[in-house]
Amino acid sequence: MALAVDSSSPAIVTGETPRVTASFTAPADSLLVALCASDSGVVTHSVTNTGGSLTWTSRVKRDILDSGGNVSAVEIFTAPAVTSVARTVTLTSSSGGDYVVLKVLVITGVELSAPVGASGEGSSSTANLTPNVYTSTGRGSLAVGIAADENQGGSVTTSDVGFAWNVSGETSGIAVHKAAVTSTPGSTVTLNFNGTGGSRLWNWAAIEVLAKPDPPRIAVLRPTGAVHRAATW
Repeated sequence: MALAVDSSSPAIVTGETPRVTASFTAPADSLLVALCASDSGVVTHSVTNTGGSLTWTSRVKRDILDSGGNVSAVEIFTAPAVTSVARTVTLTSSSGGDYVVLKVLVITGVELSAPVGASGEGSSSTANLTPNVYTSTGRGSLAVGIAADENQGGSVTTSDVGFAWNVSGETSGIAVHKAAVTSTPGSTVTLNFNGTGGSRLWNWAAIEVLAKPDPPRIAVLRPTGAVHRAATW
């Protein structure tokens, strides 16, 4: 089953911690991916939800504590949603007064028993940044990621599918996913964070969402020595 970003994915939300998405109803057996950012250098993020208990797992994080890291913290969480009910998702920062960003993607066709393959993180001062985020491990996997700019250097775009924010005096950045899946394992995967036009201090993070394997083909067995006889009329 091919991976797809479902239309039930709620809009990006920004503002002072905590931030809550609008209510949404994901299809059963989908994966919720929470792309999170905050403008604090050292911070703990917490992701929670209404609509039944879900298990949220942090998959990758980048902040100032990493070697070469910049101030804005970015982190990606996932949670399998087995049942289809109305939910909201909340991002809370441990540093009171933080400006935070939350974009939740609802992805269908995921191997929920092991939903994430490779991951990557990094920092850069390159304005139009297209890093190699990881080497793919699964067939038909999907790259998702987020980048935040410490300098708050203005609007951000992408050549991928993006959800940008730009709040004067606070933060700017973009959450992204590839428009198409990566067909073969062992591929170098990139994501684009385009902040051309100003000085940037990026922190970025990305994960590989793995597809559910196709069901095995059913072999049709013919008896040994079977002979096809044409009909006679």
